[in-house]
Amino acid sequence: EDELVRSNAAFALGCLAFHTEVDLSSHYPELLTALSPLFSNQTLPNTVDNAAGAVARLILARPNAVPLDQVLPTFTNALPLKADFEENQPVFDCIFQLFNANNSFVLGNLPQFLHIFTQVLSENDQLKEATRAHLIELIRHLNTQSPELNISSSELARFL
Repeated sequence: EDELVRSNAAFALGCLAFHTEVDLSSHYPELLTALSPLFSNQTLPNTVDNAAGAVARLILARPNAVPLDQVLPTFTNALPLKADFEENQPVFDCIFQLFNANNSFVLGNLPQFLHIFTQVLSENDQLKEATRAHLIELIRHLNTQSPELNISSSELARFL
């Protein structure tokens, strides 16, 4: 019942799934079902952030075990994170992995991702330096590969 406990449980679940040597992928449907309610109607921003971090860790650990077409819309709508910026590490590692895999959801929703990128890059305390550098590299790549996105005439132009 306590939201702080739910938030911490989401964090722990994600860490367990990411770091365990045991294949938990057969439990992913139950884990994702348990995380789903944490993405809405939460008064503690950390709860949503930790749920997003947990989903990112599940995807990073076993991407083929996650129904990405069902999970990514909710995951993406929770971004950018609001309070627990430490969770940006797994979240952006997951996003980078999805871009590297040419995930159809990510490629079909580039404007939404560019908006998220603009928001996190506008605040210096949201990303660790290595993640920030990797994100800027991704933006430069997207600008080269997809000039129709008009990144060079957006708020992201300063990173090109």
